[in-house]
Amino acid sequence: MSWLNLAREFFAQLFSGPAQTGQWRFRYEAERQPKYKVGTTRGTFKVIDPNGKIYFQCPAISGGGGKGFLPNGSYTASGFMPNVPDGGDSYGRLGVSFFIPITPKFPTERTLLGIHFDGGALGTLGCIALYPSDKVITVDELTRARNILRDVLEKQKEIPLEVIQSGI
Repeated sequence: MSWLNLAREFFAQLFSGPAQTGQWRFRYEAERQPKYKVGTTRGTFKVIDPNGKIYFQCPAISGGGGKGFLPNGSYTASGFMPNVPDGGDSYGRLGVSFFIPITPKFPTERTLLGIHFDGGALGTLGCIALYPSDKVITVDELTRARNILRDVLEKQKEIPLEVIQSGI
């Protein structure tokens, strides 16, 4: 095999997407947003299927309040709470809400972290909020997203989550 074919094969594997792991995974990829006073990142939340393919993705935000954005690293997402009443507008939009608790796999003082829709004021106290509140969205799109996350967590009770933010 020529060096050119080896290089093509190397780059094809490098950019072919996430490695296959045989399990569902979540991933939050984002960049620091310097225009906000409290540390904030904006990017994309992804649901990756057991074959390493993106099953679902949407815009997301972390931080803007509290101690700022979620720390980079590995987490475990487990549990699914639909229609969270105590979170009010914080966990939902247009009457559609949910909360998925996430647990860091590293030492941190941060607690009560999770994944939810961005309701109320733009941003979070450190969670990952899907569909930032400055984006236009329909009830059908929110319901679809909530149902996808619920269904994935019914298939696999604990989902690895990787948080990768640049510029921080």
